[in-house]
Amino acid sequence: MRLPPLQLGFMAHLTKKLKKVKIVLNVQDIHPDLSIESGILKNSLAIKLAKGFEKWVYKNSEKIIVISEGFRRNLLEKGMEPSKLQVIPNWVDTDFLRPLPKDNLLARKFSLAEKFVIMYSGTISISSNLALEGILRAANLLRNDKDVVFAIVGDGLKKKTLEEKSNEMGLTNVLFLPFQAYRDLPFLLASSDVLLVPLDKEKSELSVPSKLYHFMASGRPILGLADGSSEVAGMIAKTGCGVCLAPEEFEKIADSIVAMKNCREYGEAMASKGRTYAIENFSKERILKIYEDLLSSLS
Repeated sequence: MRLPPLQLGFMAHLTKKLKKVKIVLNVQDIHPDLSIESGILKNSLAIKLAKGFEKWVYKNSEKIIVISEGFRRNLLEKGMEPSKLQVIPNWVDTDFLRPLPKDNLLARKFSLAEKFVIMYSGTISISSNLALEGILRAANLLRNDKDVVFAIVGDGLKKKTLEEKSNEMGLTNVLFLPFQAYRDLPFLLASSDVLLVPLDKEKSELSVPSKLYHFMASGRPILGLADGSSEVAGMIAKTGCGVCLAPEEFEKIADSIVAMKNCREYGEAMASKGRTYAIENFSKERILKIYEDLLSSLS
C-alpha cells in the first residue's frame, strides 16, 4: 500500500526517536491542502485532524525542502520557521531529456512527423483536467487547419471524461495516446512542436508540475495553461521558454499556436532559452550537489 506523504512523516518520527537521527522532509505537494481543494477530503473533522498532523510533521522535522517559492510561502503562512525551509527544485536528467530530431520512429508511428504537434504528456488528473478542457476549445477553433494536431499522451482519472468531451465536440484533430515506455520519452517529446503544461487555477499554489522542467530540457517551446499568479506562469516569464495563458483564454491559446506555427524561429528561440536554463539550474549534478551540501551541514 502506498502511504500518503503525511503518514510517512509519522514513520520518520519513529525512526528519529529510535535511531537518534534528524529528519529532512521533502515536500512535493502541499498536503492536506491539495486533497481539500480537489474535493477528496470533505469531512470537517478529518480536515481538522489532517491539518493538525501536518503541523506536527513539520514541527518534528529539522529541515523542510520545498520545490518552489510558492510552497515556501504556503508553509510560512502556516507558521513554519523560515530557517527550516529551503527551496530546492526537482532535478532533470538533461543528458537523457535533450533536443532530438522531430522525424523519428515514434513520430512516424503515430503520423506526427509531418504535422505541427501540440502535445501534453503526463497524468490526466484533477490538477490538469479543467486546463486541458481549455485546449479542446482551442483545438475546436483550429479544426480546419489540417496541419495542426493535438496529442494528449497519458492516462489518469480524468482521461475518459476528456475523451468524451472531445468526441462530443467532434474533434478529429485531437489524438489520445496511452503512456509510452520511459526509454522512449525523449523521442516522444521530440515528436512535438509545442509542449503543454496545464495547471488548474485552484491548484496554482499547491502543485508545481515537474514536467515543466523536463519539457524545458527537451528543447521545445512551452505553452502553459495556468493562472498568471502560478509558479508555472512565473517560470515561463522568467526564462522566456514559452507563453502562459489562462485555460479559459482559448482564443488567445489558438492565436499563440498559430503564431508559433507560422514563425518557427519564434518557437525555436523560446526552446533554446528553456534548454539553457534547465541545464544551468535543474541538472542532476547541480541539484544533487545542493542536497549533498545540505545533508553534510546537518551531520
